[in-house]
Amino acid sequence: MNVTANKYQSYLSNPNVSAMLKVIGDCEGANYNTLFGGGTFSDFSKHPNKVICRNGLCSTAAGKYQFLYKTWIEVQKKLGLKDFGPNSQDIAAVYLIARRRALKNLIDGDLPIVLKKLSYEWASIPPSRYGQKTRSEKYIYDRFKKYSGTIKTTNALILPAIIALAIVSFFIVK
Repeated sequence: MNVTANKYQSYLSNPNVSAMLKVIGDCEGANYNTLFGGGTFSDFSKHPNKVICRNGLCSTAAGKYQFLYKTWIEVQKKLGLKDFGPNSQDIAAVYLIARRRALKNLIDGDLPIVLKKLSYEWASIPPSRYGQKTRSEKYIYDRFKKYSGTIKTTNALILPAIIALAIVSFFIVK
């Protein structure tokens, strides 16, 4: 593991990052040893690189975050990861979140922006971009909260409520 990988590993203790990694795993329907299509592997020394075809789609996706082999090789080299074990997969997923410029948004709890950005990386995150099964935003928000993630409340929701309250108060006082 190199200095860059250590930097991304440090984010694993952030509650929002931890929650999102669990959510992505849930959305992908995967554990650390899951192959595309639902099979499993047991050798964590390297990405299994097995092409599996299901329902008209063929993929080398593997692991909790369903890394394509090509993506894994690129990330593994960049971060100096020695294996395909759970810790390496977690670090690589944080790197992909950062590469999509969503890490700061995630730490800040800006989930709408995070989903928009991460939907380009993971097919199961809405809005659907790859024609595969996508989880609902409600599912993701509920899971994120379940895993102790904190969602930032936006002024876009608060301001209309304040205005409505002011209007109602105005008519009640009159």
